[in-house]
Amino acid sequence: MTAGPASVPTTDGVPEVVPEIVHARSEAAPPGAERGGIGRVWAGWPGRVARIVFAVLPMVWVARQVHLPTVLARAAQVGLRGLGLSLLCTAGAFAVGAWRWRLVMRAYGADRVRIPQLGTLLRYYFVSQYFAVLPTGVAGDAVRAHRVRHCFEHPRTSYVALFVERLSGLVGLLLVAGAALQISPVLAHGPVAYALDVGLALAVAFGTLAIALPEWTARHPRLRAAVARIPIVGSVLARIPPAQSYALLGRALLGSVATQVLVVLSIIVILTPLSAAATLRSCAFVVPAIILVTYIPLTPGGLGQREAAFVQLFALVHVEREAALAASLLYFSTLLAVSAAGGLALLYERARGSS
Repeated sequence: MTAGPASVPTTDGVPEVVPEIVHARSEAAPPGAERGGIGRVWAGWPGRVARIVFAVLPMVWVARQVHLPTVLARAAQVGLRGLGLSLLCTAGAFAVGAWRWRLVMRAYGADRVRIPQLGTLLRYYFVSQYFAVLPTGVAGDAVRAHRVRHCFEHPRTSYVALFVERLSGLVGLLLVAGAALQISPVLAHGPVAYALDVGLALAVAFGTLAIALPEWTARHPRLRAAVARIPIVGSVLARIPPAQSYALLGRALLGSVATQVLVVLSIIVILTPLSAAATLRSCAFVVPAIILVTYIPLTPGGLGQREAAFVQLFALVHVEREAALAASLLYFSTLLAVSAAGGLALLYERARGSS
């Protein structure tokens, strides 16, 4: 591999480090030469032990909260048919998500010749889910953005497009949750409504940051210069490119609504056999709120966080604790199945020497 210069000039004259070149140089360096002390520890046996502990502790916490034999008995009531339907809905949500991702890439000027086919993007989605199990979904998103960076004139735009794609998912979720709240006398006030308010505030803030601010700075050089002077993050914010097609972003938003509906259905088909209180109506009220409060995983794989949300929020519609917990763990099993598919896809790529 021939190494080029370490940076290239951008349109504003500020050099930008090219990720591919950095990666090539790291490959040529001796093992461990580019890692700091913390990196070497994390890559060695202390890091492996720490990762195992981070995965096990949330599961231990969950096991201490309920009577596990009862939970397992409830889980058996779902059967293979219910799990299969849930897995099918989850896979469908990923497929729509891959289509949405492609639309956002096009909206940010990706080279249409270089954009992978939908099937390849879906494979990338599955691989990202494999990396998202530990430590959090952020790792999986970084993998996805890194894989398609060559489609853009500037690699950083790939990460902007990924952020906007995730933001569109949040907005789609808020639309589904908002519709449920409008017809729900139970959830019009309390933790679900508060979660929706927080999510709406975050969506407005992130939307302004990722979509409106780049448009304003592109039209007003003085504003761009003022943003660039913000400590720490100013230079990054000033370089975020504006979208080139808001029509494509609108279509991506519609895809986000479809994605969230499929996720809701994947949980409903698991929970309805477990509790008489888990009707289609009650699940439609509660599930969007659960997805909202677990949208950003705070624990490895969301373990503990997701289970607490299931138990507490489904209690509002009188679903038994053990039934809610069983549904949460079974839903997590479908995510693990998708992650396993991503791991197999990764092995396939390595066997072929491609990604």
